[in-house]
Amino acid sequence: MRQSDEFEMALLGSCLVDHRVARVVSGSLDEKVFYHDKHALIFKAIKAIAAQHGGIVDIISVSACIRGWEKLTDIGGIEYLKALQDSVTTSAHADYYATNLKRCYFHREIESQALRIHTDPSDANIEKLEQLAVARAAETAAKYFHIKEDLPDMIAEMDAERDQPANYLDTGFKELDNTLYGIKPGNLLTIGGRPGSGKTAFCTKLALNWAKAGKRVFMFTTEMLAREMMERILPSMAGIKAWRLRRAKLEAEDYKRRDTACADLFENYDMYICGDIRPSLIEIRAAVARVKPDVLFIDNLQGCQFPDKDNRAYAIEEFLWTLKFFSAEEKFIPVLAAQLKREVDYAPKKPPRMADFRDSAAIEHVSAQVISLWDPGKEKSPKFRKVEGLILKNRNGPIGRAELIFEKDFVTFWENIEQMIVKPEDEDERKDPVAEAAGETQQELDGVGGQTA
Repeated sequence: MRQSDEFEMALLGSCLVDHRVARVVSGSLDEKVFYHDKHALIFKAIKAIAAQHGGIVDIISVSACIRGWEKLTDIGGIEYLKALQDSVTTSAHADYYATNLKRCYFHREIESQALRIHTDPSDANIEKLEQLAVARAAETAAKYFHIKEDLPDMIAEMDAERDQPANYLDTGFKELDNTLYGIKPGNLLTIGGRPGSGKTAFCTKLALNWAKAGKRVFMFTTEMLAREMMERILPSMAGIKAWRLRRAKLEAEDYKRRDTACADLFENYDMYICGDIRPSLIEIRAAVARVKPDVLFIDNLQGCQFPDKDNRAYAIEEFLWTLKFFSAEEKFIPVLAAQLKREVDYAPKKPPRMADFRDSAAIEHVSAQVISLWDPGKEKSPKFRKVEGLILKNRNGPIGRAELIFEKDFVTFWENIEQMIVKPEDEDERKDPVAEAAGETQQELDGVGGQTA
């Protein structure tokens, strides 16, 4: 990546938010790493103020410094400084922004030097390229350690887990959990499927399971509003068919169940929902900084914003790697819904593979565990369908498959038929009296019964 507006803005915003960060960063970074001239000018002012004894870096001092150079209009005025400050909510990740800016800078310098060698392949130019490559490796090298340094800490953590809850989570579906061996913070879990396969419903079920277990859950949904997501949560919790809730076709007993479910959600579920948004890495970082979730859902990958629009494959891979490392640093589990290619529809009886994912290369490289939802078409019940959760990748153990039950009327998943809210053999529930009185079937009202995603 040659340059990143997001990282530049985030680093400058971090300096304006916390003058202590400005002092640390200004001592290890030069303004030449910034791609945009106005950002380089702002950072030059930050460095000048931080170098002064007792100098405080903030919007007022930086704008005054740049005004003294008669270049305040060149950066967009004090309004742009305010926008930079508002672009971050915490300065905790300034080191991460600085490291990525260095990577971008060396990328540009190495590219420029390679072009010089193309026109003038002299020893001096080749030596300069080698020096840049070594400097880049030294500046951006990952931390490493001898195994002797980490073994005592690892053993201490393993011993501590004997007396404390383990830091991994189970999905709540025993057949899946027996193969996955748990999901840990920093391990990216990807849920795949075609539109209508049940990705959102399955992610919602996982979110409810984990929130019920006392975990804090944050959900980004790119395809619906937060209120619409709530409408998908209530049916299974209240035991009321989704179409009834959506169309307000409720009886007296339904109101009681709805209110009880809402009270349960209010008191016992620590969940946040951000709907109808295409989140970028900056927005994801801001949400994590504010909420401190144990689990972060993104539904779905294809709806997110990526910094490099010219090379989508590279941008998605950078997005996923950054999300993975960030989740390990902040100790939360990232769960990502992702779409399969359209070609899967032409071979519905063939189980999907990793290669069937859109942007499959990035997902296959970065994900620790990948589950694809597949309907083999074995069950033709109007109330439910059997779905196979195909474990296509599992860094913690073997791959495999697990049978899941999708209950259509309540838009949710179960482990088996016995857990369903309305059992198939329950003849009293086969016909809905409210729908019959209206002269309509449930599917004719709004199609919720056939909708699965």
